[in-house]
Amino acid sequence: MSIGSLPLPLTGGLDALLRDRAQRAPEALAFRYVTDSRDPEAPGHTLAVTRGALDTRASALAAALRDRVRPGDRVLLLHPPGPEYVAAFLACLYAGVVAVPANPPDTPAGAARVASIVRDARPALFTTVAGRLADHREAVAGRVPGLATDTVRDATAVPPPWHSAKTDDPAFLQYTSGSTGDPRGVVVTHAGLLANMAAMLDRFRLTPDDRQVSWLPPYHDMGLILGILLPLCSGVDAVLSSPFEFMVDPLSWLENLTRFRGTFSAAPNFAYELCARKADPERTAALDLSAWRLAVNGAEPVRRATVERFAGTFATAGFAAERVAPGYGLAEATLMVSGPDPGAGARVTTLPAGTRTGPGPVVVGVGRPVTGTEVRIVAPDALLTRPDGTEGEIWVRGPGVAAGYWGRPEATAATFAARPADAPDAGPYLRTGDLGLVRDGELYVTGRIKDLIIVHGQNHYPQDIEEAVWSADPRLRPGCVAAFDTAFDTGGGDGSRVVAVAEYEGTPAEATAVGAAACRSVARECGLRLSELVLIRRRTVPKTSAGKIRRSAARDRYLDGGLDEIARVPAPLPRAARA
Repeated sequence: MSIGSLPLPLTGGLDALLRDRAQRAPEALAFRYVTDSRDPEAPGHTLAVTRGALDTRASALAAALRDRVRPGDRVLLLHPPGPEYVAAFLACLYAGVVAVPANPPDTPAGAARVASIVRDARPALFTTVAGRLADHREAVAGRVPGLATDTVRDATAVPPPWHSAKTDDPAFLQYTSGSTGDPRGVVVTHAGLLANMAAMLDRFRLTPDDRQVSWLPPYHDMGLILGILLPLCSGVDAVLSSPFEFMVDPLSWLENLTRFRGTFSAAPNFAYELCARKADPERTAALDLSAWRLAVNGAEPVRRATVERFAGTFATAGFAAERVAPGYGLAEATLMVSGPDPGAGARVTTLPAGTRTGPGPVVVGVGRPVTGTEVRIVAPDALLTRPDGTEGEIWVRGPGVAAGYWGRPEATAATFAARPADAPDAGPYLRTGDLGLVRDGELYVTGRIKDLIIVHGQNHYPQDIEEAVWSADPRLRPGCVAAFDTAFDTGGGDGSRVVAVAEYEGTPAEATAVGAAACRSVARECGLRLSELVLIRRRTVPKTSAGKIRRSAARDRYLDGGLDEIARVPAPLPRAARA
């Protein structure tokens, strides 16, 4: 059968599919890579890569790999984003080795994470470009040999790879974006990849007439699978650019969508928020987003205020709110678990009474489970199935669920082999660690179990507190706040000491007024008293390599005095919160 434009079932792996597509249409575009959106007239602004050229390049690199490693070995990819990264990943598929994508170790935190991945995955080789080979060899402590792939010349006639993948073989290891010291490698199989991509094509109704525009990092699951592999396997046109360009100039993303008439693009919630806040009248007036029919919002909590702000800001550019497509997924499920039908927009619901204090908060739906995927809501302690409309842990079962964690049988059993106590024959299920509920077939994600803050028996979710803080004053950086509970360390006993740390761009003299505004906002929006607000310098709140807030790390730094502080603002009980 065929779902979208991806032929299923396949008897082989991704390598067979990609080589078949290249041989059938070698002159067809594989993707275009934008080197500098801000200067459309610059030579080499856009590099067009054909399927035949990509196949030739990947085959040459596969030959170089097979001279150095054996089938099944792990190869650590430390390339910067770009065409050479794509070719190196495909070369791993062609050579039958297991790719391990990782963020290049260009910062101390990045180097520490790469060192942890090396200890866990035990790669036989790492690859990068010549200009970074020496630095990256230092990051792996000299324990792993390196290969500068840009020194490998394309061969005129490359023999076929020695290995043809089976569908249950590992395609790559996706390291989770949580703990830097203890990352876990999710084993993504060829079968899981194919099933998940087919489900995305089906849900998003993508066709070869669509054109995707992506700046997402290629070493994370959404950037790699949705941004690169899905277009390559399905025939959807793709325009890629660097995530670093987006971070320097967020509106470059929307300008690429305008220039290339992009119909499909995905990004985390913070990217939509950043674009709305960085918009200026002159550049917004030059945008034309009328072709953009599907704006996927995923990888982190989707905020209703962000959806409304983005749609309102770019309405004059032809963007309509119903094109927003909130979705939910995680590496352990390969990528996507749920998403809306195109044109459905962002649905919202009010959480059940008693879930939190104050007026019932509104959460954004993340669509229905994709084809072949089942979602069950389960009480995380009693392991009993929860009725519709009731909050619990999100459990997932389906063909896209990964094979487990690399080299960690106990963690794999605990996470990937769950069964509900009231239905022991059902499953096995993936325990996501996320809280949510299902209402009228729609999944709503409410938070993470480990991040949950309980005050006087009431549940509070840190992302709500964080948004209340940063939205209180423009000198507080959006998406750069961490909220947590310190009760066990301070003797509070009832979880009532709640602290927030926030990146701040004002002066110390302004800190008291800014802190008071943030505390009033938290009291008004969350019905909660902050015990303390710590204002810290730009780019110092702990985040994962995927840009998610590391709340436990922020808590540790707060307790150990390791924050780069500008001011601490004691937070007396605001009048609005007094009984």
